[in-house]
Amino acid sequence: MLALVLLLVAAIGLAAWAILGSLPKDSGEVRIADATLSAPLTIGRDSSGIVTVTAQTELDADFALGFVHAQDRLFQMETMRRFGYGRLSELFGLRALKTDKRMRLAGLAQQAETQYQAASPELRAALDAYAAGVNAYIGWQGFPLSPEFVLLRFKPEPWRPVDSLLWGRIMAWLLSGNAEQEIENEQLRRTVNADLLPLLLREEGRQASLFGLSPTRSASNNWALAGARTASGAPVLANDPHLGLSAPGTWYMARISTPDSVRVGATVPGLPFLVIGSNGHVAWGFTTTHSDTQDLFEEHLSQGKPEHYDTPSGPMPFEVRREVIKVKDGADVVFNVRSTRHGPLISDLEPEQYLHRRFSLAWTGFMPDDRSPEAFLKMNRARNAAEFKTALRDFHTPQQNVVFADTSGNIGFVAAGRVPTRRNIANESLFPAPGWIDDYAWTGTLSFADLPQIDNPSDGMIVTANNDLRPARYFKFLGRAFDRPYRRDRIRSLLAETPRATLEDMQRIQLDDFSGPLFSFVRSHFATVKPSVPIEIASAMAGWDGRMVDDRPEPLIATAWLYATARRVLADEMGDERFRNWWHWQVDILNDAMMDDRWCDDRETPTAESCRDAVRSGFADALEVLRGRYGERWLTWSWGGAHELRFRHQVYANLPYLGDHLVPKVPTPGDYFTINRGGMAVSMDGARFAHVHGPGMRMAVDMSHPARRRQPGGRQSGQLRVSSHYSDLLPEWAAGTYRTFQNPAEDVLILRPQQKRPAPAEETKP
Repeated sequence: MLALVLLLVAAIGLAAWAILGSLPKDSGEVRIADATLSAPLTIGRDSSGIVTVTAQTELDADFALGFVHAQDRLFQMETMRRFGYGRLSELFGLRALKTDKRMRLAGLAQQAETQYQAASPELRAALDAYAAGVNAYIGWQGFPLSPEFVLLRFKPEPWRPVDSLLWGRIMAWLLSGNAEQEIENEQLRRTVNADLLPLLLREEGRQASLFGLSPTRSASNNWALAGARTASGAPVLANDPHLGLSAPGTWYMARISTPDSVRVGATVPGLPFLVIGSNGHVAWGFTTTHSDTQDLFEEHLSQGKPEHYDTPSGPMPFEVRREVIKVKDGADVVFNVRSTRHGPLISDLEPEQYLHRRFSLAWTGFMPDDRSPEAFLKMNRARNAAEFKTALRDFHTPQQNVVFADTSGNIGFVAAGRVPTRRNIANESLFPAPGWIDDYAWTGTLSFADLPQIDNPSDGMIVTANNDLRPARYFKFLGRAFDRPYRRDRIRSLLAETPRATLEDMQRIQLDDFSGPLFSFVRSHFATVKPSVPIEIASAMAGWDGRMVDDRPEPLIATAWLYATARRVLADEMGDERFRNWWHWQVDILNDAMMDDRWCDDRETPTAESCRDAVRSGFADALEVLRGRYGERWLTWSWGGAHELRFRHQVYANLPYLGDHLVPKVPTPGDYFTINRGGMAVSMDGARFAHVHGPGMRMAVDMSHPARRRQPGGRQSGQLRVSSHYSDLLPEWAAGTYRTFQNPAEDVLILRPQQKRPAPAEETKP
């Protein structure tokens, strides 16, 4: 018994040592031996751990950013790096093998190496300085690093400059998914009645992520107002990018001050650039364009030559790249990546998903001269809107709606990025194209001048929300998978009601929780179900104002009703599993389907059901699952209880007994349609709508004082909960509270170059 107690005490002591010993040193002085650092610099942290770097040169600032990123987020950087290289199996064993194979097939590592070899001297210097900062921290901290490294029993390898380029390739890959839609459509074509199929092929609100690596499609809001529409008389810019929500978050807030500039905004651990923010002259923000930058090509094996495929000029051999994946506690896994003239043979990994046919993937991200990192460097250094727009010429992947404003009063927008031009569009780009002929071959990319763009519009307003931004009489093919303009229209409506806008108005609009499509669905169909609904619930739903507040039951009832009705109408035709994978709240498609009773007839019953029957049955289904999940007392139900956001950590969430306590949770407002986005993953019973996707950060910048931008963030440190900054910004994020980046530093850490000892003088012989 005593031995067991002593063992437990030793284990607790070891855990405490690992956790407390790994926390960042926030104050004092660190001597840096690396010659990259040219002069002393300071790293100040405010009460929430938000960093201000003050350095004498841009390269010293890059070094400092690498140092603090490693202090706070080294494990996140390590896992992101291993994800991109396809090396997670070295840490997690066979359960990561499928992901590693996918990433090896994508070849992101080779793309990053190509970018680094072609990098300008300025870009290389920034990447080298950042890597030196990361490695200076690893060398200074020694062991233990953060608890994840202790739990998984490994040490990170030195950071290489090329590793930073991998992040851009990963984001480009994850934000490009229309090729997966093509195979989904092919699967639908095999399942759904040909007369009904065209309705499902409308692309609204649906863009898959390759290999299902992202739980929901991405979305964001950004807008800019000219000075004539603002209280300060200067442009105002707002942005809230929507990505998957986890712990730690994607973004790392920082203020970076040098004699040449003051950059303020969202960085990403692993990169020396400001990704979204302002540099004192220009502010900018992103939303995803959802353009068609990928195609699947079906390939035919050459007769009698299984290692060749057919082309218009005859059989051509596959290019083959051998990949070796090391697996923790297992043997190495060796496999070949085969590629055609179009791209890698993506179907080799999952033949069943690809209907046991052979498909290669063409993607603009595979083009060898991608200069997107150069664009970021130039964007960070731009002095005005014209220079910023010139920088966007090098922004190649992923295509993004970039909105910007400068201190001279200019506002602008460019859908920046490469879009392929095609000889012909195969089936409106809905299905894979035949690869053995050249009829659908790519012929190049749209010129920068052909991309949608706006400079200083006459109404003084630019708004994007993943909607179709093609101007009238625009005849270039950009894509078909744009979001419906619900959020864009709501933002424009609220801005039109605000003639002299302030940052407080931007905050109010970003937090708007009105769900227009859901409200319209309830108003359109409530009369059909009202006679069969308990009077108390009927009264509450009749008075609901369409706001997705987290403390009321009406938003939950409405959402469960919409989902259950969609399931009644659409799953009957495509099957329940395919419906769950396909459904991304395409309410317009549902509304159109409900104009045709063929969609609403239940094929499992002998009677012919109408769409009114489906609406009534959907409401009954919703009440049944909600009562089963939350109890009979409907007034105790709440949208926030069902729409809970859980910030899952890749390692901590899987710890037995402790994992659930280490996952911050918060009830949240909003839904798929609201400006304050609350993207959802629906439970099997249709009663829980977990919040998995939304604004990881929100920002608003008034160009009269661009360095004083206001912004809430979700979390700053990636360290375990014992760190005071692990989740201290979460209440601000949940409440929509904003802060400036000019808060006083509570702790200051000085990085000082270590003085070299003079070389001993040579002795002179007499």
